Amino acid sequence: MGADIYLQSIHNQRTEEFGAGADTIRSALKVARQAGVPEDRLDSLMKRLWAITDKVDEGCYFRDSYNYTNLLWKLGISWWQDVGDRLDDDGNLDEDGCKWLLEAMTAQRSLIPESVKELYEDKNKPLDTEEELNEWFQKKFDNLAALLSKAIELHEPILCSI
Repeated sequence: MGADIYLQSIHNQRTEEFGAGADTIRSALKVARQAGVPEDRLDSLMKRLWAITDKVDEGCYFRDSYNYTNLLWKLGISWWQDVGDRLDDDGNLDEDGCKWLLEAMTAQRSLIPESVKELYEDKNKPLDTEEELNEWFQKKFDNLAALLSKAIELHEPILCSI
């Protein structure tokens, strides 16, 4: 479970561009699995599929899982309440909403290191080091901020499946 965020114009264009290749690999994986090919022998196909998915998603798709890796929660922002209240009936966050979210995130960015530190005070801490996890959240912040900035630049809403 998580929030899936799309800049649809770019994502749809890339899906058209790379979709046939992804579909071919998915079909090959299905046939191989039905034939009983062990999963460990399908690694190269899976890596090719992931590479295509990464190309499609880069800069126009963002996922924020509803667990300890949730970026907005680290910033004191709720996908359901704060963002959800600003969505239209189709789940779109308009340009003004994108500006609001980007500003709210930026104002709270300094909370990330303290939130990561709190994870390490919990007995169920993640396997990453505190420094690695902090860097990962900072990169995640940058990715969402870039997507929002692109939507603002294009004067387009983002689709939020939350």
